[in-house]
Amino acid sequence: MSVREMNTLEAMIDALRLEMRRDPNVIYLGEGTGERGGTYGHTLGLYQEFGKERMIDTPISELGFTGACIGAAVNGCRPIADLMFMDFAADAMSQIVNQAAKLRYMSNGQTGVPMVIWAGVGAVKSAGPHHSGCLYPWFMHVPGLKVVIPSNPADTKGLLASAIRDDDPVVFCAHKLLFPRRMPVPEGEYHVPLGRAALARQGGDVSIIATGMMVHLALEVAEKLSGEGIQCEVLDLRSLVPMDVDAIVATASRTGRVLVLDEAYSPCGVGAEVAALINEHAFHQLRAPVLRMHTASVAHPFSPVFDTAIFPQFDQVVEKVRHLLRGGASSAPRTFRPAEAPSASLTVTPTPTRATPEHPTPEHLNTPAPDPRIPVTIPNQGLTVESARIVRWLVEVGDTVREGQALYEIETDKIVMEVEAEVDGIVDEILHPADSTLPLNTCVAWLTALTPAGVR
Repeated sequence: MSVREMNTLEAMIDALRLEMRRDPNVIYLGEGTGERGGTYGHTLGLYQEFGKERMIDTPISELGFTGACIGAAVNGCRPIADLMFMDFAADAMSQIVNQAAKLRYMSNGQTGVPMVIWAGVGAVKSAGPHHSGCLYPWFMHVPGLKVVIPSNPADTKGLLASAIRDDDPVVFCAHKLLFPRRMPVPEGEYHVPLGRAALARQGGDVSIIATGMMVHLALEVAEKLSGEGIQCEVLDLRSLVPMDVDAIVATASRTGRVLVLDEAYSPCGVGAEVAALINEHAFHQLRAPVLRMHTASVAHPFSPVFDTAIFPQFDQVVEKVRHLLRGGASSAPRTFRPAEAPSASLTVTPTPTRATPEHPTPEHLNTPAPDPRIPVTIPNQGLTVESARIVRWLVEVGDTVREGQALYEIETDKIVMEVEAEVDGIVDEILHPADSTLPLNTCVAWLTALTPAGVR
């Protein structure tokens, strides 16, 4: 089988194009997914080939176009409903749960609902509470729905093709951080069966069972620990419903120690389900309790610092694996309190502002004071924007600027905009000239803030 290097979005487009050519009943509905090619660029070129009758731009109404897809599905089409962000599935929940999932039963098997509900999942670029969710455990709980979450471009193509051909509704979760990842992908028709996990790495000491982006974190941890003589086996679930129970039991039985890594919340989640399955089918092969690591049970923060802190981190996972090898049980709190922030992961220890005779400053803390200047950076843009071009500078070195004053103009593939000063200050240094193309968050200039009296 020949292969071609693709990123995840290209693999998705490849699967859609092949399935739409094969079956004229495959249609695609979503906001901006027609001529514009989708928010993520994930339907680029399809409108030009298949036209507005099959690549259908919809109003901003997830409830409406998801319902339209259900109606189309029971009348012979195989529609894809593009929710853009998994968080917006809440707006279409009645159609997904009460109609799509139940129509096969309610029609006594006379009709299925062959449709795909596609949604971007996972936190990226501090997108905040409404655009960062991994809410697939909601749908794992609903009879009649299938749920998949690929971790790489090849599985994206193979699972999407299988989901489109399936005769039941499939919730397809696409992790946004995986969109730019590249790998060789089989050309032509390619299918990954639903309900089949993939062994991403073999090992005999600890099994790490992971989903989506967490598969890559698990592989990084396994590589690190292999240098210490610890061999981790990594199982990529890929399919959450149906779940590959045989593969889960097999890896748990081989190693006797299991850590589940998943970006969704822990209560009633993937980790709980996997742990329960192992307890039922491989309890006597375990050498330690099954442990799980999930996103902290808080709303996704806008703050980049806290946005990072709520997820399992590399060093935390490494230590959790070592803890498993010592045979230890979980050190997580026994009582789940959803209203409380996870203080252990978000606590910030204040640093003393000055030394005292009783508390002298340690030698290693006698470091130079941080730069008092204020950085001017290229701001974050849309989720698929990686860089921006400086069109022109609107100020010069030495200029006094006020908060809200435009400093420079940038252009991306989505927008031309002015970037404003965040404080009153004086332009100390311009680091990059006009026509420079730079990654987002690059520091392009420095300001020295003015005091309230206007004195430098």
